[in-house]
Amino acid sequence: FLVYLKINKFFYEMPTEAELVVLITKQFKSKVKDIAAHLYLSPRTIETHLSRLRAKLKVEINIMLEILRR
Repeated sequence: FLVYLKINKFFYEMPTEAELVVLITKQFKSKVKDIAAHLYLSPRTIETHLSRLRAKLKVEINIMLEILRR
């Protein structure tokens, strides 16, 4: 999937499926509580996924979101 989107080069380590779902959902919902409600997860779970994504990304999350929007 990452290769298809041509974004695999932006990660030090491949994200989990759940982390990718949070990242993609973050494009449309910017607040943690909104993402959590949309995915039926707790805000703390979303924060954990975002924290792990930050550690795996070579760029900032906001830059990654801009790349995904193209």
